[in-house]
Amino acid sequence: MRSNHPAPSLSRLADLREREVERRQTELAQQLADAERRRRNQERLDSLWRTSTTSGTLSPLASLNCANYKQNVMELAERHRGDLSRQEQAVDRARLALLAAARRQGAIDQVLAQRLQEHGRALRSAEQKRQDEIARQSWLRRTP
Repeated sequence: MRSNHPAPSLSRLADLREREVERRQTELAQQLADAERRRRNQERLDSLWRTSTTSGTLSPLASLNCANYKQNVMELAERHRGDLSRQEQAVDRARLALLAAARRQGAIDQVLAQRLQEHGRALRSAEQKRQDEIARQSWLRRTP
């Protein structure tokens, strides 16, 4: 069964590329949201260890407990910083993937537009030939 479309496989490929771009946009949005969540968590952790106090007014045991708490929060913040860095790298990869997908889609869209224009020109040319043939036959019928 033939389609009326001049380039059905190219049209399907264009649709696939468009869906790929949409999927990449969704992935990038998810990566950005995750990175933003991690940034907020990092800020909270940094604030938490900065505001924890090891005041000299505490008993030695409470002071040691506070120091251990602060050390653990600082270590957690440092590990989280590494996670955040990896997340930002994932965002960069998602951006690059989206750009590549958009370029591929743009190239296919250009080729498809060219094919559609060629098809339109061919249809107009065929119609003009048909009209010319009708006019020629009409002229031939009028001449004795």
